[in-house]
Amino acid sequence: MYLVVDSTLGMDKGKLCAQTGHAVEDLVRRLEAKPTASYVAWRENYRTKIVLKGDGALLRSLRAKYPEAAAIIDAGLTQIPANSLTVVGFPPLVHQPPELQGLKLL
Repeated sequence: MYLVVDSTLGMDKGKLCAQTGHAVEDLVRRLEAKPTASYVAWRENYRTKIVLKGDGALLRSLRAKYPEAAAIIDAGLTQIPANSLTVVGFPPLVHQPPELQGLKLL
């Protein structure tokens, strides 16, 4: 499972953890309802999550290109502006999307 975070928003660690948690929760709920072979293998093994740094432009383009990805949009009640796209999360995949190659780990 890949999670790409907008590291330019300046979220503190707690906020960042909450946003990635929302993405994982969204993906797991969807995949439990309609499990894929990749998801079942992920769930029954290591449940690896890879968190990568991105920026707003990258997250918006990922969201547009991969509608199956989880897109987390913040309500703006605490640290960041309302409607900020904070995380794009990918379900467990056989192959990494090419746009993620070269991104730094968070």
